[in-house]
Amino acid sequence: MGNCKTTYCFILNKLRAAGHRITEQQRIVVREILSNQNVSTKELFYLVREKNSNVSQASVYRTVRKLENLGLLQRKSILSIDASQFQAS
Repeated sequence: MGNCKTTYCFILNKLRAAGHRITEQQRIVVREILSNQNVSTKELFYLVREKNSNVSQASVYRTVRKLENLGLLQRKSILSIDASQFQAS
């Protein structure tokens, strides 16, 4: 997994460790979540589409669900990354 110092890298490594293949669409979704916390999943979809019109709504929702299942994201009506997970040991 390498020496990872950024939240972005940490999240991608967690996805890989869980057996997920990392796609360019997922990378875009993760970057947008980190740049635009406290947005709804629907708003996130529109932000992602501004960056890449080839990312589908299903890809955004699947990525959010994967992050949520790994305990990296909390989804209520807004998205929020749990920063406490990224503290250096």
